[in-house]
Amino acid sequence: MSGELLLRSARPADHAAILALAAEAFRSNSFTAALVARFGELEALEPTELVRSGITERLASEGTTLVAELNGQLVGFVMTECNAARSTGGIPVLAVEAAHRRIGVGRAMIDAALAQFRERGLRYARIETLATNEASQRLFVRAGFAEFAREVQFFRRLDP
Repeated sequence: MSGELLLRSARPADHAAILALAAEAFRSNSFTAALVARFGELEALEPTELVRSGITERLASEGTTLVAELNGQLVGFVMTECNAARSTGGIPVLAVEAAHRRIGVGRAMIDAALAQFRERGLRYARIETLATNEASQRLFVRAGFAEFAREVQFFRRLDP
């Protein structure tokens, strides 16, 4: 990685860049992309807009969003959530700009999220990805996570 990587809390001024990065990162590797690949365009499910609305909801929630800046440019973000009752921190969203993948940005964001979980006294961490996202799976294993289950999603059209 050439340059200094800075991890910091997201600010409202970052939201547009986060939404653009999410749309790019999840365009071909998301539940919505899988639905469109299987069923074609779905009237109420425009993929980019669904990603944007999901990220917008998370930005407004109580979770934490960290951004990664490299040489002053936002190149990634990670969203976290905590479940104190289960003593578990979750990483529901992690995205790195395509041009900056495989240089340590994703791992640095995971490590920062795990440090936050430890600071909050949590004992466990959870992260998830699609079965088709092999690069993320390798990253998560290198970060110390172990696969424990697979979920199968079903979908169908409803006839009027």
